[in-house]
Amino acid sequence: MSTTTLVVRAPSLGYSPVVPKMRVGLFAATAMTVSLFVVAPAHADNSDDFLAMLSQLGVNAGDTSADVALSLAAANAACQNLHYGYSTAVAADQMHYAFPAASSAQLTGIVAAARKTMCEQATAPLTPDW
Repeated sequence: MSTTTLVVRAPSLGYSPVVPKMRVGLFAATAMTVSLFVVAPAHADNSDDFLAMLSQLGVNAGDTSADVALSLAAANAACQNLHYGYSTAVAADQMHYAFPAASSAQLTGIVAAARKTMCEQATAPLTPDW
């Protein structure tokens, strides 16, 4: 009587073209997960200073986080308007959309507060080199 031996081999753990891609994907997933826990809020001091100045002007920046985000976005828009050469009056006129209940003096104060606290770049207007 003859016996046959069945040999079962485990799959090869050697090189496969899929392994490097899996490693890159695993690394990317790990890096993204770690970045979620490590990221610090940007410009926290500037935005706090801006919101404090709004409060001093008698302007309510909002009661919800979405309202506060809108107020900060309006400040950044004012900075962009100033940077691209628009006057303070034009930038203040644009603030009316974000702060419809504010007076014109308050709107000008909002732009001044944005210029002082939120504008990272110099607010000197750009001049073309034509």
